Amino acid sequence: MSATATGQGPLKYQWNFNGQSIAGATSAILSLKNVKTTQSGVYTLTVANAAGSTNSSAAVTVLSTPAATLSAATHSADGSFNFQVSGITGYKYVIQASSDLSHWTSLQTNTAPFTFVDKSPDASQRFYRSYYNPAL
Repeated sequence: MSATATGQGPLKYQWNFNGQSIAGATSAILSLKNVKTTQSGVYTLTVANAAGSTNSSAAVTVLSTPAATLSAATHSADGSFNFQVSGITGYKYVIQASSDLSHWTSLQTNTAPFTFVDKSPDASQRFYRSYYNPAL
């Protein structure tokens, strides 16, 4: 994250995370490396000079993985094959099927969470997978 501040120097910077000062974070740029979900929160930059100080905040959300989880499949009375797709709410996931694990066909794209229903007669003889597609 970075900020631009103007005013009579010298300007002093201090980054904070959830209200606590970040040791050594005293420039206009805050670089976070190998970010973990525990680093989700509110980051605030305070800039000060002899005339006073001001601050600005940004909320940061770190997601562990965009991969979806597929529930155990069930067969409905109408012969359809169903499973739940739970991923990151609002993300788009593509469901694919294959009969040989080599050739995959996209069957549906939907926004998580959702229930996938396959009414194909060969649904019980297919393999399924899901992937997140950020381009959608």
